[in-house]
Amino acid sequence: ENCPYQYKLRYVDGIKVEKDTIERFLGGVVHLTLEYLYEDAMKGNKREADAVIKLYHWFWDKNFKDSIIIVKKKYSMNDYRKTGEKSIKRYYDKHFPFNKNKVVGLEERILIKLDSEGKYLLNGVIDRIDETPDGKIEIHDYKTGMTLPTQKAIEEERQLALYHIGIKDRKENEGKQIVLIWHYLMFGQEFVLVKTEDQLHKVKIETLKVIEEVENTREFNQKKGPLCNYCEYFRDYCNP
Repeated sequence: ENCPYQYKLRYVDGIKVEKDTIERFLGGVVHLTLEYLYEDAMKGNKREADAVIKLYHWFWDKNFKDSIIIVKKKYSMNDYRKTGEKSIKRYYDKHFPFNKNKVVGLEERILIKLDSEGKYLLNGVIDRIDETPDGKIEIHDYKTGMTLPTQKAIEEERQLALYHIGIKDRKENEGKQIVLIWHYLMFGQEFVLVKTEDQLHKVKIETLKVIEEVENTREFNQKKGPLCNYCEYFRDYCNP
């Protein structure tokens, strides 16, 4: 939907490019830090805030590559690094000691069945799954984007609704209410939604239409726009 040509290069042609943007890199480091934070919490270990920040910087240094691209030239690499640190610290202060719910999944891979025959399956990875004391299931997703969406955009967003479908189909979750929670870490803000059965059915239909469109596409044309500068293929495969 962002760009058919990018889709072709990545998924049809299978071209791998050793380039990344600072936004994607920052998101990966923040996700890793929170994953380890909750792994420790599940074991009963409560890291101090300073130790979590130190872990964040260790992941940054360990995974950093000189090929990482900064699109917004008014910001330096260190600006992004500090922004990530602030978001981790803010999250830590808000949720410590991380024992409100029982964590039942971290970076958990799921299959999402879109039709009764199981012809179309989607593969997803959920950042965190919690079970609340009153038996609800919470699906948590960490967002590190620098733009805060509107409530309407969140309600129309497809990703967590698809996770909902995959989690709901598990036998152990039968009859349990499922809550979707988006954490916009750079703003310290959360969006919480509960989807109805009608809304989930609509998401299935919309997703199947996208799949049908992809399957029927013969010419994967470039869609030029603001996202081009963040694409790993743009400079080498397109005409800037």
